[in-house]
Amino acid sequence: ALRGTNLKPGVLEQNQRVPVLVAVIKSDMLPVISKGKPSHYGAFIQYHLRKYCAANGAALCFTSAKLQINIEAIYDYMLHRLVEFPLRTLPNTTSEESLFIPFGFDSSESLESAFVGVPIEQNYMEVVSPADSKVVKDQKEEVKFETVDSLVVEEPSTAGESSVSEKSNDDFYEKLMNNSQEEKDERRKRAQELIEQ
Repeated sequence: ALRGTNLKPGVLEQNQRVPVLVAVIKSDMLPVISKGKPSHYGAFIQYHLRKYCAANGAALCFTSAKLQINIEAIYDYMLHRLVEFPLRTLPNTTSEESLFIPFGFDSSESLESAFVGVPIEQNYMEVVSPADSKVVKDQKEEVKFETVDSLVVEEPSTAGESSVSEKSNDDFYEKLMNNSQEEKDERRKRAQELIEQ
C-alpha cells in the first residue's frame, strides 16, 4: 500500500514493518485526569502521542469499553491493515475521548497547524510529570495510584548522612512478599467484591 508513495515529513521515520495500533484505553476518564491541570494539558499529550504514532507508522485510537467508544473503529482498522478490507471508519480529531487517527493521516505540518497555541516545544516530562500519589474517583470506587517516587522513606538522620534514602528493590519486594495472611485474604475479598459488582 505504501509502494511508490511520497510520504509527508514526520511520517514513518521508523518503519516497524508490521501494522501498529496504539490504543489509549479508558478514554472516558480523560476529564477526571485533566481536572486541575492547565487547559492545554490534554492537547499537549495528544500532540505527542500523534507525533510518535506518525513517526513510527502507527494508528492512534482512544477507546473506552465502558462507554463502547471506538471498539468498532479498532476492529475495522485491524481488518483494513491485516486483510486489506476497505476502511469504513473516518478519522476523528474533534472529540478528545473518541480520537481515531489512522496511519498516514498526520504529518509534522498538519500537527503543528492543528495545535497552534499549545506549548508543544516544552519538555514532555515537565508538563506531564507523574505525581507521588493520585486518587481517581469513579462512580463506584476510589482507586489510589502510587509511583516509585512515593516509596521514599524518612529515616532518622545520623552525622554526615542524608535524612532521606530510597528503599532498594530487594526491600520493596520483600515488603510485598511478607504481607500477613490476613492482608492477603482482605485483598482477595475486596477483589471478589469488585468482580461481582
